[in-house]
Amino acid sequence: EIVTNIFTSLERHGLIDRSGFRYFATAFGQCVSRLYIDPITGILLHQGLAKAHHGAPFTPTGLLHLICCTPDMERLRSITKSDYDELQAFAAGCSEEFIMNPSDVAELEDVFFQLSVLKTVWMLMRWIDEEKEETLCDRFNVGPGDVHRHVESAEWILYAASVIAELFQFKRLTFVADDLKTRVHYGIQAELLELVLLKGIGRIRARFLFEKGYKRLIDFRHTSADEL
Repeated sequence: EIVTNIFTSLERHGLIDRSGFRYFATAFGQCVSRLYIDPITGILLHQGLAKAHHGAPFTPTGLLHLICCTPDMERLRSITKSDYDELQAFAAGCSEEFIMNPSDVAELEDVFFQLSVLKTVWMLMRWIDEEKEETLCDRFNVGPGDVHRHVESAEWILYAASVIAELFQFKRLTFVADDLKTRVHYGIQAELLELVLLKGIGRIRARFLFEKGYKRLIDFRHTSADEL
């Protein structure tokens, strides 16, 4: 019965198809397998991307909220009383950007799960807003390794989101997911995306160059080595 239910669910969500008594993986199923993600992660990403493709808001906050709802995402699980009011205020300010709701993800009915998702989204938003690592560690009571573990997890799921968006020909969403993956990797605002393409340039040097007037790669064209 358990195996039958699994096969029925995989078929219903388009990961496998059936011919007579034989099952085979669809293109979506093969994609999820190659990405090495939980099938539920793949299903949630597809559902969220499809909603965005058909008109739902698609912002960095909404996309981060989507990936934080997936079972593969590393979430912050320590929720204190002092977190509650701040997380409620954070949610009130950006809940309209969230793609997924309890009707899409049943776990969001659970208060602890909901707060865990919100806290992780909030930390990642502050990271891509170029908040200092030490500040994040103090505010969220985590170590530098924890910050990077969550960042790497987010990168992985964002990559999966971009691949799935490409598979279903949600082309605009592919670019948005790719850009956000780069922002999460470096911890930068969108205006620095071009500068971090330079080898050896991370969030600190990119911000310094930007403030000195080097906002795009073309700005280096007439700059001498001495000026740099």
